Amino acid sequence: MHKDVSYPSKMILSLRNQIKDADGYLPITSEYNRSTSTAMKNTLDYFLVEYYFKPSAIVSYSPGSFGGIKATQQL
Repeated sequence: MHKDVSYPSKMILSLRNQIKDADGYLPITSEYNRSTSTAMKNTLDYFLVEYYFKPSAIVSYSPGSFGGIKATQQL
């Protein structure tokens, strides 16, 4: 998690502040091998505290017939 990093980069601090200042969030993820994007999962895990108690919805997509439902379940 970012709070465990002694000297986070400016990019990390900027992303943290954007997430913290937002009223809610809408993750949009592709489905790959019946799961979500690793970059999306890493970002959500890294800034977990900043997402607490904020409204959210999940948008996912897939070329398969279920339209990304497995990625949505992972999130």
